[in-house]
Amino acid sequence: MIHSFNICLRRLLMLGALTLSGASVAWAVPTGYSKSVVDTSMPNGALAFAPDGTLYIAQGYSNYGDQTHTIKVIKPDGTFGTTINVTGVTFGTIGGMTYDTTTNKLLLTDNFNFGGDTVLYSVDPTTGAGATITPGVGSISDVAVRSSGQLFITDAAGAGAGAVYSVNRTTGTKNPTPVLGGLTYASGLTFDANQNLIVQDVTYDNITETSTGHIYRVPITQQPDSSLTYGSAVPLADVPGGSFDVAVDSSNNIFVSGSGGLFKIDASTNAVTTFEANGTPLTTDFFTSLAYFPGSQPFTPGGSPALNGRLDYLTSLSIGHSSSSLSVITSVPEPSTLVLMSLSIGLLGAYAYVRRRKTRMSVVRQR
Repeated sequence: MIHSFNICLRRLLMLGALTLSGASVAWAVPTGYSKSVVDTSMPNGALAFAPDGTLYIAQGYSNYGDQTHTIKVIKPDGTFGTTINVTGVTFGTIGGMTYDTTTNKLLLTDNFNFGGDTVLYSVDPTTGAGATITPGVGSISDVAVRSSGQLFITDAAGAGAGAVYSVNRTTGTKNPTPVLGGLTYASGLTFDANQNLIVQDVTYDNITETSTGHIYRVPITQQPDSSLTYGSAVPLADVPGGSFDVAVDSSNNIFVSGSGGLFKIDASTNAVTTFEANGTPLTTDFFTSLAYFPGSQPFTPGGSPALNGRLDYLTSLSIGHSSSSLSVITSVPEPSTLVLMSLSIGLLGAYAYVRRRKTRMSVVRQR
């Protein structure tokens, strides 16, 4: 009972309130960015990009006890691929998902499966075959894979018991010694551009009924024998309402989702700004799963979407009712840049006109 209660409470905290409505408001991204929305036709649970830019969306209501078996596929050109029908496992409550470049499989956390336990699954995106990697994690939340191949998970076990663990790929067991312990509801997990762990821990204030995401960096050093050593966790920022997921762009800016909207932690100053607001947290949609796909240029205003990467996110209409909308944020030239481009084009056009006119007059004189 306590185990099930912790899982349910963790889910409530990440959405940031105990009773919610499904109203929506107009949202706006900062100048220099553009957002498009794609309807995936089914409620969405979690996101993950493959290295080639293919986006996988685990579908389900993210409710307590849903039984879902499908993963939506969006190809790099933006068209839908063949939906993956998963066999061998059943998703109860999808927590997080990532693409494992070591095995070329999807890894998903399920924090309320029908066996009464929380587990880490793998799914072959080619065949749809699913398998259990790690059972009995406690209150598993998210999963991330380092570029060197090591596997990590978060455990949202509650006050003082929340933690980040490494997982043995051969045996599927989690290391009993946490990489980072003493957390509360450990949630989002990813890596920065230097392959250090970025961890999101969530606390809840019973008086104000609000959640806060506490973001940490855990320095990692890879030894000559490929083993990893971990430095002390470095607190980066506290994000009110930022209680669901984290993503990092190629410049090490951190994006945090939750009931308060989508937030950005500046890589240089750790200053927190609202990247996209969604109004009053108690009456609007919630930003949930995040996924960033890098381009050849930084994710900054003034470039082309094809070069500057993209940030995708999902929303939840209320507790247990995920939206079917996928939001895609890309960078675009800022208005001032567009004006300069227009002026440049105009000047080039005028210059070309003068050149043509001079050429014609020269020809006439020669005649």
